[in-house]
Amino acid sequence: MVGRRILLLGVSLSMCGASLAKERVASVRRIGLLGSVPSDPRDPAYVALLSELRRWGYVEGKNLLLMERSGDEHGALDAMARELTAVPVDVIVAADNFATAAARRATKTIPIVMISSGDPVGSGFVSSLAQPGGNVTGTAFFAPELKLKQLDILIEGLGAPKRLGYVIHKDHRLVPRFMARVKELQSAASSRRIELREVYVDSSSLAETLERLVHERVEGVVVEDYAAGEVSESELAALAVKMPLIMTSPYAARAGVLFTYGVNMVDLTRKSAEYVARLLGGARPSDLPVQLPTKFEFVINLKTAESLGLQIPRALLLRADQLVR
Repeated sequence: MVGRRILLLGVSLSMCGASLAKERVASVRRIGLLGSVPSDPRDPAYVALLSELRRWGYVEGKNLLLMERSGDEHGALDAMARELTAVPVDVIVAADNFATAAARRATKTIPIVMISSGDPVGSGFVSSLAQPGGNVTGTAFFAPELKLKQLDILIEGLGAPKRLGYVIHKDHRLVPRFMARVKELQSAASSRRIELREVYVDSSSLAETLERLVHERVEGVVVEDYAAGEVSESELAALAVKMPLIMTSPYAARAGVLFTYGVNMVDLTRKSAEYVARLLGGARPSDLPVQLPTKFEFVINLKTAESLGLQIPRALLLRADQLVR
């Protein structure tokens, strides 16, 4: 009899726990999207965000409220972050380094999930990738081999170039990891007897810089995305037909850039959404290790290749994940 009572009590407690879990999911949770977090229903990354949250029981319009705060001006992110903390939201999803920094300045208690931090440890967001500490975790855009791979693609696409360029944001001259990257690219180019010119710009001088490189007979350019951070799609399209460019974001290729090779943002966003769900379920950000990218995406814009008079090697075409026609 006593055993039966214990069994019944165990079942009762189990049912109570399940009921509480359902109740917790059923209550409306508020997620703040800060910066350029995917929010367009047509964007595959946004679809991945919603579908992953739905898989964990969080459905927009039912028990989930997404509060978007985005803008092109980095200075405005601080005000946007303060708005979200005043609500308050349960979790802040930060698009990049700028959004993550703004969110950290606004709160030390609300969990922050990064989608694409360039260097979360170097930027001071987390103590280490394995043990973040504090209130920040998520996914990192950090992939040290990425620029070397971009350089390889550009060289293969152009055949036998003699002179290439590497355009980097002028503020990154003070960042050790970017300067180490310059040395790596210079060494890789030199080993193939290719001259690599590094040029430091801000987004307002990018067009002028590319014009100069064209006149200097530079045959192609690796562009750091930060150097083109505030350039519109139409401006990017105009720049892309001046000379062969390779960048990171696939959106750049769809806007007109010849090549892009970078982290698969759909996969990265899905992983971030899983962390949001786990945090809503009671996990602590300090216990969730920062995840590094494992999937990459290579896109070629064939229309731009035609405009530039380039014949892309078949081997490169076969490796592409997407061809923009």
